[in-house]
Amino acid sequence: HHYDEPLFYYRQYPNRILLIKPPRFIIAEFYFTDSYGQSKQAGVTIDVTQAPLTVSATPASATVYTKATATSTLAVSEAEHPEQFTVGATIAGSGSLTINGSPVGSGGSVSVNGGNSSIGYTPATAGQHTITLNVSDAHGQTQATTFTVTANEPEIEASVTSASTYKSMPREIVLNIDKPNYTGSFSTTIQQSGNGSLVFSG
Repeated sequence: HHYDEPLFYYRQYPNRILLIKPPRFIIAEFYFTDSYGQSKQAGVTIDVTQAPLTVSATPASATVYTKATATSTLAVSEAEHPEQFTVGATIAGSGSLTINGSPVGSGGSVSVNGGNSSIGYTPATAGQHTITLNVSDAHGQTQATTFTVTANEPEIEASVTSASTYKSMPREIVLNIDKPNYTGSFSTTIQQSGNGSLVFSG
């Protein structure tokens, strides 16, 4: 027979009764008295603790250009409790964070399943950015891990095709300018030496 009560419950077997009371499991075995009046009773207590919550970010750090996305994997596990967890984020720096593709602002949170979750952080400015992830379970346990992103401003890449020509014969010179993750315009200043005319277009 099985009887549920708020604080503990019983399981009765032919020769014993199992009393279970969270967070301790108390097992008491009751033996029947024989015809000679002899009896025997034995008990054992098993202490039960909450399975630990483990959290990590791999890699724990990354270096990228500004406006490029650094990625990491958030691993969350708790033995015997493959349930959902709440991940709260605190961001020290200017940038945008996603967890499993969902945007999460500083001070915000998202629910994840146990196992691996993807982290993406895109820094808006150069410098060091620290993302602290606080993971909590349904039992009140909390563990934190950090993902540190170092963002560098990319340098301008420029090159000019070499050119030679005859006197009074025009020749095109190609100027190549690039900067990773940069979508703005460039301000160009031309300094010329020697006799001749130079026309800039582009």
